[in-house]
Amino acid sequence: MFSFVRNRPPLVVFFLCIASVTVAVFCFAFYIKNTDEVPDSDIKYDWVQLLKHFNTLEVCIASEQHLDEKIEENVIYETTEVQTSITINSSDIIDKFNSVRGFLTLEDWHTNCPKNNPKPSQLEINFDIPKPANVSLSNYDVCVTIKGPEEYLPKFSEPNCKPHNEGGAKKGTLTTSTRANLNEAFCKGGTLTKFYFHPQKKHNLASFLSDNEKSIIYVHLLWTSYVMLFLLLLIVVYGSLQSDYVHDSFLHKWMPFHNQ
Repeated sequence: MFSFVRNRPPLVVFFLCIASVTVAVFCFAFYIKNTDEVPDSDIKYDWVQLLKHFNTLEVCIASEQHLDEKIEENVIYETTEVQTSITINSSDIIDKFNSVRGFLTLEDWHTNCPKNNPKPSQLEINFDIPKPANVSLSNYDVCVTIKGPEEYLPKFSEPNCKPHNEGGAKKGTLTTSTRANLNEAFCKGGTLTKFYFHPQKKHNLASFLSDNEKSIIYVHLLWTSYVMLFLLLLIVVYGSLQSDYVHDSFLHKWMPFHNQ
């Protein structure tokens, strides 16, 4: 066996690599099984990609018209809401509106993993606009609330920001469009602007894998480690059969004429 190890260093290196991966997979499998709260990395990835998608949208804010009808047409049940901060680059909105409510289109955005329910066409957004001391500011930050299905929005251990509560009668309707679908009819009579959604520096995500998801991952990891163990066993058996001791014993017992 030792002669086999000395004469085949590439196979030995391969064996050690497979053994290391097998141990790592085993450890990860039991970590998934025995840890109560395992962060859902797919939710975090989807949230970051969703904010990047929102940053590419063309945003229109107009005087409130038929907002109730629009909301009724886009009712989403079993919803949740999250807060996040945005930067608006239009000072005209400060004078025209106190609060804004509307929808963010999800066209051209896709989730990283398939969900149980189909992707909605848009998410609801609402926010009040604070009055800054310097009204000539061209960029200012606002805390917005995004509302949508639980499967498509993350959970946070604490709010990312605190929404303003300005009130007032100047209400605006927000609509969005992707650049590909932008046309002349979009934002007629409204104010065209851009939003920049800030990805949180500290992701205080509280979205964790469900027990069912953990069980599925655990079983898959366990079967993967079993396959690797079988591969390691094959290498050991092959190395044993190729050793000088087994080779000489086999020839001496079954092929005595070989040495004559």
